Amino acid sequence: MKVKVYDYDNKVLKVEVPVDSVDEIEEVSVLILSGDETGQIKTKKGDVIQFDAVKAEAPGKAYRLHGYYDGEYCLTNPEEIKEWVNFDYEPDKWETMAYERQSHMYNFAKERLNA
Repeated sequence: MKVKVYDYDNKVLKVEVPVDSVDEIEEVSVLILSGDETGQIKTKKGDVIQFDAVKAEAPGKAYRLHGYYDGEYCLTNPEEIKEWVNFDYEPDKWETMAYERQSHMYNFAKERLNA
């Protein structure tokens, strides 16, 4: 299955995860550096897939001049993982998908916990 991660300019990097279903993903850890989603996806089989959306800009030649810390989060709840994988949003001209998904996941978890 392919999962989308976003760089600072909303370019998409499709990450191949060796599972047939989102239900086979155990954990998603995301660190946002300079607007790029980086992190890892852990499957229930024990596979760990690392990703860095900076590679969406120039696969194989990507680099980041500065690594500004913009936040991080870890998802282990199956509902939250499904929401993250299926996140679909059309950003405005000045919005950054990595920040929008981070905010969305925070609000999704908050609503789930308050329900």
